[in-house]
Amino acid sequence: MRRTSQWFLILAITLGLFMPAAVPSTALAAATPVFINEIHYDNDGTDSGEAIEIAGPAGTDLTGWSLVLYNGNGGAVYDTDALSGTIPDQQSGYGTVVMNYPANGIQNGAPDGIALVNASNAVIQFLSYEGSFTAVGGPADGITSVDIGVSEPSDAAVGSSLQLSGTGAVYEDFTWSAPAANTFGAVNSGQTFGGGPVGPSVIINEVDADNPGTDAAEFVELYDGGIGNTSLDGLVVVFYNGSNDLSYAAYDLDGYMTDANGYFLLGNTALTPGITFAGNFLQNGQDAVALYQADAADFPTNTSATTTNLIDAIVYDTSDADDPGLLALLNAGQPQVDENANDNGATESNQRCPNGSGGARNTNTYDQWAPTARAANTCMPPPEACGDPFTPIYEVQGNGMTSPVVDTEVAVEGIVVGDFQNNASPDNGNLNGFHIQDPTGDGDAATSDGVFVYYSNGAIDVAVGDAVRVRGKVSEYNGMTEITVSQLWVCSSGSIVEPTPLSLPVASVDDFEPYEGMLVTFPQALVIAEYFNFDRYGEIVLTFERHLTPTAEFEPGIDAIAAAQEFLLDRITLDDGRTAQNPDPAIHPNGSVFDLSNLFRGGDTVTNVTGVLDYSFDLYRIQPVEGADYASANLRTAAPNDVGGTLKVASFNVLNYFTTIDTGAFICGPVEDQECRGADTPEEFTRQRAKIIAALSAIDADVVGLIEIENHPFDVPTADLVAGLNDMMGAGTYDYIVTNAIGTDAIRQALIYKPAAVTPWGGYAVLNEFVDPRFLDDYNRPVLAQSFLDPTTGGVFTVAVN
Repeated sequence: MRRTSQWFLILAITLGLFMPAAVPSTALAAATPVFINEIHYDNDGTDSGEAIEIAGPAGTDLTGWSLVLYNGNGGAVYDTDALSGTIPDQQSGYGTVVMNYPANGIQNGAPDGIALVNASNAVIQFLSYEGSFTAVGGPADGITSVDIGVSEPSDAAVGSSLQLSGTGAVYEDFTWSAPAANTFGAVNSGQTFGGGPVGPSVIINEVDADNPGTDAAEFVELYDGGIGNTSLDGLVVVFYNGSNDLSYAAYDLDGYMTDANGYFLLGNTALTPGITFAGNFLQNGQDAVALYQADAADFPTNTSATTTNLIDAIVYDTSDADDPGLLALLNAGQPQVDENANDNGATESNQRCPNGSGGARNTNTYDQWAPTARAANTCMPPPEACGDPFTPIYEVQGNGMTSPVVDTEVAVEGIVVGDFQNNASPDNGNLNGFHIQDPTGDGDAATSDGVFVYYSNGAIDVAVGDAVRVRGKVSEYNGMTEITVSQLWVCSSGSIVEPTPLSLPVASVDDFEPYEGMLVTFPQALVIAEYFNFDRYGEIVLTFERHLTPTAEFEPGIDAIAAAQEFLLDRITLDDGRTAQNPDPAIHPNGSVFDLSNLFRGGDTVTNVTGVLDYSFDLYRIQPVEGADYASANLRTAAPNDVGGTLKVASFNVLNYFTTIDTGAFICGPVEDQECRGADTPEEFTRQRAKIIAALSAIDADVVGLIEIENHPFDVPTADLVAGLNDMMGAGTYDYIVTNAIGTDAIRQALIYKPAAVTPWGGYAVLNEFVDPRFLDDYNRPVLAQSFLDPTTGGVFTVAVN
């Protein structure tokens, strides 16, 4: 790009016919030569005679033009009508054309609007009455209407209308007036056409004086308001240099005309303009472009800036001070325009926003956007794309327990390291989203480089290794940072992110937080320590060492608490990447289906557990992306080891064995006011009962503690199991300890025994917080205890089941 500290440029563009200097300046042309001139939409009773009138220069062909009516309640289009014909000469080279509507054909406002659209589908005007609103759909989509400031009351007289009044040649010269007798098809009462320029109504619409590197796409764009094919005879474009406020070039426009859309371009060869000038021609300091009604001969090089016969001008710079001498070309108070206002001067142009707005010699509507040579100024940034500026993931995560930008919309980019979309494509699971990670990170051990992207029912299917761009709002969902997708781009595929190695135990559970959302791996051999939720949720607890239940090792107290804390620091949950309960099939830690040919036992080990570190349900967990290396370290023996003795004592979880069928009614529990938890149908109950009886008969223990059996007011469920066992094993094989309901929960414990092997010794006992305040009923069901006599040895022992 070319800049000098000594030289500044002013580009002046002039349209019209040259007039001698002694002749006073004519009125200035503005941006809207064809415009909405009169409206009637409401009157007393049934609306009648509704119409919209268009005014403009005589001879203007309205073929392809249209009026589009918008509903202010929601902003949608409710009617479109094509204009046609040529505007007649009704007064001083101007005239009107009327579009009539049926009764109640135009809505009554609060607010509603009208868009005047030219043959190129460009919106020339978007006016509204009784308020303003933003259009949704149609040619005016996204444009906010301009309220005309007057309205028709519901009791307006039949035959009235809203009209422009005043003297001039273009829309900006006139003012909307209160309801008066309509003049559809004629010049309005109180309206006089004339006083405008002798030449056509053309303005400077866009200037691009600075490009990347060598300026090779400089241009000046003229615009006729969308009329199209407007002759530019009698006009001249003049360029002024701000270093001395003198002209350095002038181009006659005789013989040229605007294109069908109303644009004319002067510029560098690459833009195929109507008039070509060399690269690096436009000065890009404090300079100006002006449009005159004159000839180039009137502006030899080093002509002083003048307002004589001036139609329009723009004074511009690229982050330079104002030039008072050139600002005299503008209307009072109008600003010098900085092409570098967004610090993107080389890639943006100065353009009127909205397109064609502001009026001649007014620069207050100029803004800086990507150039739109020979097209309407979109006044919008280019579509967002991969590689645009973004917020790094580690800044979204921050160095604390929660994101510092919650409820903020961000754009991030990263590599997919875990694909958990809920769709039909093969992936790592169904968590309604995926995890992405910054491939390089920031090197800060306190910040995570990964994050979960929530994308429920998303249309785009990503895969591990895809580089993606995500736009969405940041939130903390139950303690996990996530971004909810509003837009998603797949930038490339095939990228690889190496997992970050972690190990157990940790010094603090919070040590996992800096890795939330990242791809991690545990190279250690970890023990399968607990799998209570494996069948229901696919979860397995892994530890570095195998731990006993603290109170099985220590009396409740400091030592037991310390053991519990030690366990919490030496655990991580291996999940299955799914949210459904009772998933089918269950997944083995090695990544294959869990079945009778691919089992695991507590105490077995897994090495190289690899996946995304996730957080949900108050636990850090691994959502695996590949199977771990499994080793069987706790082989099942053919029979239990011989521990001596003559009696066998066992415990058995009957998993909600209820003889009361669960119909949904609250009829269970000690006082029959709780939800039932057992079988939903008699058939389901029969299947459950048969399996439990078969298992108990195979165990063949002398005393069995039953866990999670229905807490019936009486002992009906326990008696039912004993009856089933006796039917299979012989009458009188088993009996039970009669307790009736214990505690207040819907389930409890029970004891069955073989009368031939043992004899109850005394009554049963219950341990709860009334017996020992250290026993917390809110966290434990009461313990059932019973002593038994071994008649063979005379020994007495106590069985406690919890």
